[in-house]
Amino acid sequence: MNRPHDWVTIPAGPVTLAAGGYLAAITTFTLPPFALARYPVTNTQFGEFIAAGGYTDNRWWCAHGREALIAGARSLIFCDTPL
Repeated sequence: MNRPHDWVTIPAGPVTLAAGGYLAAITTFTLPPFALARYPVTNTQFGEFIAAGGYTDNRWWCAHGREALIAGARSLIFCDTPL
């Protein structure tokens, strides 16, 4: 992944999710600031991540994410600590 990615900083603040699906009631919580890619990851970028050993490179994973990956997680892994 040799080209820089365009990141957008999302400030900390409250988030409110509507009831429905897995939420029985309206839920509000506060998120810390985080960065999000401005554009979705392309198949080519994801292929570069895999080819570069991204799943085995600890710099791309928080401790929780690494543990979940080792345990066989095959869904989104959210980390609550910075890398």
